Amino acid sequence: MSIDHDTIVRVLMQERVKLLAFAWAIVRDAHMAEDILQEISLAAIRKRDQINDADHLRAWLRRSARFEAMNRLQRADQSNVLMDDQLLDRLEARWGQTDALVHGEMVEALNHCLAELSPTSVRMLKLRYVEGLRGEKLAAAMNQKIRTHYLNLARVMRSVQQCVRTRLGMDTAR
Repeated sequence: MSIDHDTIVRVLMQERVKLLAFAWAIVRDAHMAEDILQEISLAAIRKRDQINDADHLRAWLRRSARFEAMNRLQRADQSNVLMDDQLLDRLEARWGQTDALVHGEMVEALNHCLAELSPTSVRMLKLRYVEGLRGEKLAAAMNQKIRTHYLNLARVMRSVQQCVRTRLGMDTAR
């Protein structure tokens, strides 16, 4: 039995952010990641007779995003950016563990954890992820030495990650 068009659209909408992040983690280019998402979305609709249900579609989308990203990097002659297959397998497996989570639960957990941060940590994250500052520019905006900045950012990210994982009841083993 094949998956229906409405289910494909619903799953694509639910998984959009995760798929974009997955593609971006491989290609490190937001525009290319968006192109990959569009391509695999069309492919899912074209190949819906080969897809059984929503769970099968989620796994198929991740695999397709991975292969499309790798193909685009190779075509762009950016092979030096490629991750090895073992790392991609681990990333894909980890991504699959989040399929059971509802997007709203993840957002709620993240909001809760961000609310627990100090104003300085929140400012650092906003400068980094909203304003897009990196490295020396971010360190200067935070009035920190570069080494201090990297240590602080890593500490805050670990703290948020651990908090979210705890809130979602996810295994903390890597």
